[in-house]
Amino acid sequence: MKKFLAVLAATLIAPTLVAAATPAAAQAAPRDPVAAVQKHVAAKSGVRIAESVRVTIDGKALLTMKQAGVLRLDPRRKEFYDVTSRITAGGESAKLRLLRAGGKEHYLQSPQLADELPEGKTWVSTTEFASLRGLSLAEGTDPRVLKVLLGGTESKVRGGRLDGVQTVAYRGTIPVRELAKVAPSLRDFDTALKGLKGVKPPFVNWKLYVGRDGLPRRLYTEVVLFEDKRNGSIKILDDARYSAWGTKVTIKAPPADQVIDLEELSSDVEEVLIPFADPVKGLKLDTVAQ
Repeated sequence: MKKFLAVLAATLIAPTLVAAATPAAAQAAPRDPVAAVQKHVAAKSGVRIAESVRVTIDGKALLTMKQAGVLRLDPRRKEFYDVTSRITAGGESAKLRLLRAGGKEHYLQSPQLADELPEGKTWVSTTEFASLRGLSLAEGTDPRVLKVLLGGTESKVRGGRLDGVQTVAYRGTIPVRELAKVAPSLRDFDTALKGLKGVKPPFVNWKLYVGRDGLPRRLYTEVVLFEDKRNGSIKILDDARYSAWGTKVTIKAPPADQVIDLEELSSDVEEVLIPFADPVKGLKLDTVAQ
């Protein structure tokens, strides 16, 4: 149980880190991505996501996460998702299903927890965290994020076919501090890095693939949190693919009689989950910077 929770805790220690190019002018320009996505947000549409995130230290993987499932967009910016993740860290691996239905509660289901749950309980709930999808650097389904990214576009090229459609690939670089204003998952990094001696303000390198309908099909982001010749580097690489825009999705909380609160599972859970409360603590950025 404790091993599993330690692996799960690692997912927020660092929350949540192409194709050959030909001129995009050779094809019709896509619709405005911000307006296209905003239309789906207003309609509370669903979209499928397949995402891969790696956190590396000196090129070696600290943790990896692969996640797939469905999101339901919401004009009130509440989270609706039902995704299955496999997280690997420190030689341990955990498969878990994560669900949120617009409220404060996050719901977790995993084979690793099956033997630890009381009879009749199949879900674990918690309200401790802002999001359990914290490894995602930026959401390609958020019009605010798209507006900020596209406002700093440095190049636009043909992006190949994704999700069965031809795409245009926009590329750019933006300071973490600037993107963090609209991407909550980056705010912890920005806060942790402020004021650290010897640490240059980090940037996000990004590439966004958009179909002719204006809808994102892929968002690749890379952040170098820290890098120097003496201490090495810490990077987060996030590759998110989006498909089936407009899917009708209904996401509901599990039946209450099947749910148990995380705090009821073990007396030492609070200690194990410290990294959730301080997501960047495990990176020891203040120590590395000295």
